[in-house]
Amino acid sequence: MRRVLFAILFGVNLFVLKAQTGLYFTPNLGQWDEPIVAKCLFKGGAFFIRRDGFRIKMFDPKDLPNIHKAFHMRDVDTQFVIHGHVVDVGFRDCNLPDRIEVKFEDETSWYENYYLGADAANWVSEVYPVKRVRLKNVYPGIDFVAYTKGEEIEFDWIVQPGGDPGRIYLNFTGQNSMQSLFGEMTANTSVGPFTIKKPIAIQNEKQLNCEFIRSENPNLFRFNTDNFQWDKSKPLVIDPVLVFSTYSGSAGDNFGFTATYDTAGHLYAGGIVDNSQGNYPVTTGSFQTVYGGKGPAAAPVNLGCDVAISKYKPDGSSLVYATYLGGKSNEYPHSLGIDEKNNLLILGTTLSSDFPLTRQTCFDSGYNGKHDLYVVKLSADGKKMLAGTYLGGSADDGINTGTLHYNYADDFRGDIICDDLGNIYFTTCTKSPGFPVTPKAMQTTLKAGLEGVVVSLNSDLSKLRWSTFVGGNADDAGYGIKQDASGHIFISGGTSSSNFPIVGKALHPNYLGGRSDAFIIKMTSDSGKFTTSTFWGTDKYEQAYFIDFDNYDKIYVTGQTEGLITRTAGTYGKNGTTQFIARLSNNLDSQEFATTFGNRTGTPELSPCAFMVDKCYNIYFSGWGSPILTTGTTQGLEITPNAIQKTTDDMDFYLIVLGKDAKSLLYATYFGGDASEDHVDGGTSRFDKRGIIYQSVCASCPDNPPGLNDFPTTSTSAFPANVSYRCSNASFKLDFKITYAVEARFTVNPTEICTPDTVFFYQTNTNGKSFQWDFGDGTKTNAINPFHIYTIPKTYTVKLRVIDSGSCNVVDSMTKEIKVMTGPEIALEIKTEPCQPAVELKLSGKNYTNPTWDLGDKTTASGDVVKHIYNQGNYKIKVVAVNPISGCKDSITKNISINKDSFTEVFLANVFTPNKDGKNDCYKVYGLSKDCDEAEIKIFNRWGELLFQTKDLSECWNGTVANTGATLPEGTYFYQLFLKSIGTGKKRVISGSINLLR
Repeated sequence: MRRVLFAILFGVNLFVLKAQTGLYFTPNLGQWDEPIVAKCLFKGGAFFIRRDGFRIKMFDPKDLPNIHKAFHMRDVDTQFVIHGHVVDVGFRDCNLPDRIEVKFEDETSWYENYYLGADAANWVSEVYPVKRVRLKNVYPGIDFVAYTKGEEIEFDWIVQPGGDPGRIYLNFTGQNSMQSLFGEMTANTSVGPFTIKKPIAIQNEKQLNCEFIRSENPNLFRFNTDNFQWDKSKPLVIDPVLVFSTYSGSAGDNFGFTATYDTAGHLYAGGIVDNSQGNYPVTTGSFQTVYGGKGPAAAPVNLGCDVAISKYKPDGSSLVYATYLGGKSNEYPHSLGIDEKNNLLILGTTLSSDFPLTRQTCFDSGYNGKHDLYVVKLSADGKKMLAGTYLGGSADDGINTGTLHYNYADDFRGDIICDDLGNIYFTTCTKSPGFPVTPKAMQTTLKAGLEGVVVSLNSDLSKLRWSTFVGGNADDAGYGIKQDASGHIFISGGTSSSNFPIVGKALHPNYLGGRSDAFIIKMTSDSGKFTTSTFWGTDKYEQAYFIDFDNYDKIYVTGQTEGLITRTAGTYGKNGTTQFIARLSNNLDSQEFATTFGNRTGTPELSPCAFMVDKCYNIYFSGWGSPILTTGTTQGLEITPNAIQKTTDDMDFYLIVLGKDAKSLLYATYFGGDASEDHVDGGTSRFDKRGIIYQSVCASCPDNPPGLNDFPTTSTSAFPANVSYRCSNASFKLDFKITYAVEARFTVNPTEICTPDTVFFYQTNTNGKSFQWDFGDGTKTNAINPFHIYTIPKTYTVKLRVIDSGSCNVVDSMTKEIKVMTGPEIALEIKTEPCQPAVELKLSGKNYTNPTWDLGDKTTASGDVVKHIYNQGNYKIKVVAVNPISGCKDSITKNISINKDSFTEVFLANVFTPNKDGKNDCYKVYGLSKDCDEAEIKIFNRWGELLFQTKDLSECWNGTVANTGATLPEGTYFYQLFLKSIGTGKKRVISGSINLLR
């Protein structure tokens, strides 16, 4: 196998101490609290290796003698300074630190002991130094190796076949400045520079041209591989990485139902909790910190419960938030999703008449009876409910019972998604004839006992965009929902109805027989109209639980079968087995392949809980089996040599990845504990398009309390141990590392604008090395999340191209239309006279008619010119103009201040109390305007002596002579106020008495 070796000489004068042993790295086995994996000391400083970079500490050569002095004479002579400088070099966009494996190589024959501090528990002995430290998989297929060579430190990048050296980015922090010349990088520090020299790339004993170049900021550097030719023909399969696995931290009985993710890689876990034996770890400030689910315990769970939601950091190290969700009875989460702004969507069922909703704005604020559906949107920080509504009729909604209930916890199926505009779609089932459907729905009546439903709500859940029944003369249920690139909605599910609604040119227009068939429906997203639909299966039992698309919008479905499905030649799998995967054309009129996998016939082994097709056409599936909870099993399923868990207790999760066209097995593993049946209690979990699963689990449930600790968790996760009275909603995030694909996806806000206005673009997936935006008006940018101002009315096509030469698809693109309409162009002129109440407002411009005015004093007006009389005060004026053709609006808001003479508005008190209690301690004139009035006040005693005088009426009398002299006694005093209007010249004298009380 060919390899690529990047040998990079670390060209730094390290002031090496000549020693017989040379330099070495000391592994950090717990003797130091610092977040380092190894340290190399040299005379001039130290070199520290971290999982995501390295640190260089250097001392000023002139101060090196003081290091010895500082240690041995610290109690005698401390009047000196040791100058040093630290620079950090980080591996930007590298794998998360807990994905990077550390290997210590070339141990010495001697060791070091560290007896640090008085606590023997912190002592570490027999630490063998090493010559080499390897960080494996810093980037996909790329290792970092630091090593000592005599009295020097060097480091290499080892790039395996399939790795992309263009992904290596070095980010410098702490230096005074950076220089880049001839492919080298030099960091200037307060104690001198150090240089990382130009790299030498070698393959097959041949040297290749390579250099460092600056990236988007002066401190960020990358390898320039634009003209770098190397042999990367042989692919590399990298072992998957368990990013994290955690219990929920709940002390109460806690069942795992559903999971999802956001664009940053956070994992959201949804389950139910009974806190009669202990609380869920809800976080301060979360939406609901008080448990509401007092029961009574109701079928099918038979447990008094609330929903419990946890959001974990991308590395699982801690919670972002955790919250209850529920009323006085019981709630269950069926499916979690994310909207276009990374807010959390929750679809579920409730038995609570006081379930928390946004009742003033929601579509349905009233509990409808029995199991009622709810849809909720929580803010990204978990602190607010942005929207929430009931949805249902008088019978059970969302609860799957009858002929289609096949697996344990099938009661709580269904799925929810959101489009780029914030519209929400979900599918599930109902028994309510009065379930809310829209008048022009494809099916407005319930035809049998259990009927599928498909619903679309607007972003704030205040309006039913459309809603329809889906079914026939027997049981029907919707399970999976997705939207393709053209905007069509696809539903998968199960039906026992021979007259299930089939439209268009279907692959299978007639019911195929048996207990049930799978079905697939293609619908319009704006109205819910059926475009095409089809049965799928055999004359036995089938249901399609999940659906997805590839880059060409071909339809993939997965589910269970008891029949004999004819496998396509060349696909991975076994004839007659019971989990199926099939691909159909987008119009559902042809099948492109089908296969089955598993280890037995007749009875399915696995209950499906997640499914995905990535950008490289690989197919991902997650399911669980348990002979105790169901007839399922994980015994005897095929696993690959690099499986993260190679054995099973017959009650685990099974994760499998098939290659393009399902022709090969890329990866398969078990995952679960060894003392209890790992499962989910309903709902959906998810893969993201990068090949990472976000899985919710009901874990470590014993036959009798207390709970177990058999589920495999990571030591750095939020909750490595189960503290529950019984079960815990465990969650795991597993990166399969099968492929790396770029994906161009962005949202636009708004999509219709008026000139001149600003449009903001936001990428929902920023994987990639280059981003090319074309705004359709001749303007382009390489920003990640740009904004743009359009000035000419027109419909523009905006295109985003995301490029990464190291990905399987190299380039991905997406387009969206922006409609720019003609807006009003207006200007506002305000005419006022000083100290006069009359104001003239004049609007001018073009492309508008009949503007409307809010004059700020609870009066309104219309027209281009408005004259208005104001009282004294401050006012906010707003004028709105509308283009009558486009409907575009523009507005101008301005503040004005009205002053006038105050002859009739003067206010003088007749009592004041200068006793220094902070209340009425100073005598002042109110109601005068400095801009419009000249004034003078004089204060006299009863004998006519002048005690206080001022022309500045912001100054008040404090009860002393001239405000600085002797304190005056209680009694009656007299004032004269002389007024003159600046605007009119009118004069006035006001006089009266003042009672001074102390």
